Amino acid sequence: MNKWIWRAALVALCSLIAISAQGQIVFTNQFYGAAGEINPPNFKEPSAGTLFANNIWKVTQNNIDWVATAPYGWQASPDGGFSVDTDGYACPVGSSCEAPLGEIVTSGTVNLTAGKTYNLTFYLSGNPDYLCTLPPASNSSTDTSILNDQVVTAGISSDSAGASPLVSQTFSFATTAGLAGGSSASGYNSAANMMWQTVNYQFVAPSSATYYLFFQSSPGTGLAGGLMSWGAVVADPVISVATIPEPSTCVLLGAGLLALAALRRRLS
Repeated sequence: MNKWIWRAALVALCSLIAISAQGQIVFTNQFYGAAGEINPPNFKEPSAGTLFANNIWKVTQNNIDWVATAPYGWQASPDGGFSVDTDGYACPVGSSCEAPLGEIVTSGTVNLTAGKTYNLTFYLSGNPDYLCTLPPASNSSTDTSILNDQVVTAGISSDSAGASPLVSQTFSFATTAGLAGGSSASGYNSAANMMWQTVNYQFVAPSSATYYLFFQSSPGTGLAGGLMSWGAVVADPVISVATIPEPSTCVLLGAGLLALAALRRRLS
């Protein structure tokens, strides 16, 4: 019986080491602004070339929606951060169009080491305001073509314009077909309940260098009548080192536990 107790203790210790070894943070940000940078109604639409969120981020293509938290903005992320809709484009009144890509890139660099594995984590939702502004004729449970899933590409780039992505992946926030109701109770997110999803993207740094983190919208679904092209919403991006404890660590721990067990038997 004691043998199994010691084995369980060893497994638990190794697991704790594995957990603590993950999470060396390389970059983290919650899209907060400097004092007075974003005030009620807690919404801004920075355009290309604009620095925002305390100059940590730069809009490199078209424009985006930068939104603070309730009561004036959207529900905070699980970690309490502000959020960004990477598709802030509006179609001209009376036309139907596809929104151009919106993109944000860190204004400062992120230092990564060649061959190391990293985790990029962030929260993902979708702009909930499409439910408030759809034309009545389209706001019905039978309409299945109003809006595509809201999609964003995240990754790292070697240049400050985000034009040279080295690693990236596309993520989608599912928008249920049919738009009746306009509330999370009917299966859709809302400003009060963003239905945040946790995204974890693991990648290997291609070389030891300084990189830029970027988020880029997919082509949006433009609607006639000057309505917005609502995009995927991101919050609280974190890049951390993903490491696994060396096998020798667990071996040493096991030897120590066995020695303690032997000593205990001799003394008893």
